[in-house]
Amino acid sequence: MRVNLLVSGGTAFFMERFDPVAILRLIETERLTGIGQVPTMFQWIVAQPEFAKADLSSLQRIVWGGRMPCFPCSRRSLERVPDSPRASG
Repeated sequence: MRVNLLVSGGTAFFMERFDPVAILRLIETERLTGIGQVPTMFQWIVAQPEFAKADLSSLQRIVWGGRMPCFPCSRRSLERVPDSPRASG
């Protein structure tokens, strides 16, 4: 995802360490259009109380890698970001 993002003129944000609340804030403040992570990281993001009220309207794509995400996490992401395609690789 990162290579495609950069080739198409996008911007990549790299964090020193994983922080699910900081990622939610970054999505809101930088209006991120796509995120990519392993399913476990996404589970932690979805588990945060802030996930329910975060402004995720800028997200256009959610990408997982390594394995398929758990069904409840996938369902919850669809509820919050219904028009965003999902990809697993």
